[in-house]
Amino acid sequence: SDGLAKFDGTNWTVFNESNSGLPDNLIYAIVIKENTKWIGTCAGIAKYDDTNWTVFNELNSGLPSDCSATLAIKENNIWIGTYGGGLAVYNTTGVEENSNIKNQNAKLEISKNPFVQSTLINYQLPTKSKTSLRIYDATGRTVKTLVNEEKEAGTYNLTLNAKDLSVGVYFVQFKAGTYQSSQKLILIK
Repeated sequence: SDGLAKFDGTNWTVFNESNSGLPDNLIYAIVIKENTKWIGTCAGIAKYDDTNWTVFNELNSGLPSDCSATLAIKENNIWIGTYGGGLAVYNTTGVEENSNIKNQNAKLEISKNPFVQSTLINYQLPTKSKTSLRIYDATGRTVKTLVNEEKEAGTYNLTLNAKDLSVGVYFVQFKAGTYQSSQKLILIK
């Protein structure tokens, strides 16, 4: 839990949260493709190309869980095994596919986006699941918890009333069992 160390044959260089783009000092996995390092932590995945750091997490990429336990490279894809979020595959355009076999038919839909005062949120559960639906602001702070309970299989609708929110970008995070999905919301007035 002290970060990542690199040895060049003579000297050691230590990368950690305070001197690099690492989102966490506890490293679970690392893979290297050409000169790019992919580093799995419980605060997201860091991509480092010896110059720039990029962090991918649930809020900015659709990654099913911030905690990345294992990474593997196959051709142009980075396969990401997560704690509690299932499996994802990443290519040059971002996280492309969540492989959550148990909850394959769970889904989240937002009726109006951008929206002015309220919007309808629909979600579907294929099986009885511990379900949460939260709204985050652009800094990652939870601003509303709409659902946080075990729900029976079925289709649900609820209205997000944003009268107490400021104009801006928000994120809806939907979790049902091991399935996770995040979508951007834009509130205009």
